[in-house]
Amino acid sequence: MIKLYQFARAFGLPNASPFCMKVECALRMAGLEYQVVDVLIPAKGPKGKLPYIEDGDTRLADSEIILDYLRERHGFDPDRGLSEEQKAISRAFQAMFDERFYWVNIQNRWIDPINWPATRETFFNWVPSLVRRPLAEWVRRGMGKELYYHGLGRHSAEEIYAFGIADLQALAAWLGDKPYFHGETPARIDACLTAYLNNLLRVPVKHFPVRDEALRHPNLVAYAERTMNAWFPEFARAGTGAPGIASPNGAVGG
Repeated sequence: MIKLYQFARAFGLPNASPFCMKVECALRMAGLEYQVVDVLIPAKGPKGKLPYIEDGDTRLADSEIILDYLRERHGFDPDRGLSEEQKAISRAFQAMFDERFYWVNIQNRWIDPINWPATRETFFNWVPSLVRRPLAEWVRRGMGKELYYHGLGRHSAEEIYAFGIADLQALAAWLGDKPYFHGETPARIDACLTAYLNNLLRVPVKHFPVRDEALRHPNLVAYAERTMNAWFPEFARAGTGAPGIASPNGAVGG
């Protein structure tokens, strides 16, 4: 059985890390049996990051490397019917979300002073109270440095959020009224977008212009709900206590 090592579930989501949620979504799309193992210290992983998997003697980190492995070892290839042009478009959108939009969300959760208290309490509630704040602030400073060295953190918060808004507008324009990214049938990119859009829309932060932009696009909201119900029905709002789509003021909506 595949073992998926990832952060503990948070915010009523399968995972608050889009990378972890992407891999679990792919495992469910593939119908593969797996076991989730919660990890508190990512440095113990093969590349010092989460998620990673163990499959027999194979141990792999990085969500895209893991998905490549699932294709090669377990035959999970929802892109087999796509044209080369469609595969190229998928790759471009995947890179946009993994390499830039991810960092927009880091700015919102970890750096934005309005949202930081909720992030601190969610991710550090397991730490003894005496050292909780110092440890949380140390990790926050580290995230800020990563954001800065990535390059996005050299901009103002407003400029960072503007990048995220532009990314969402591009996705909404491409998605149109299609149920999935390329049409009627889910593709590999849908595991990625399921993770990012639900992490965007289902976390009731108090301040996030990028989320507010997403709520202005009914097709993005519908896509998030559709994919959550398809692959993570136990995390859908009805009967679980998990948050639904968040409204612009941070309250939970339908």
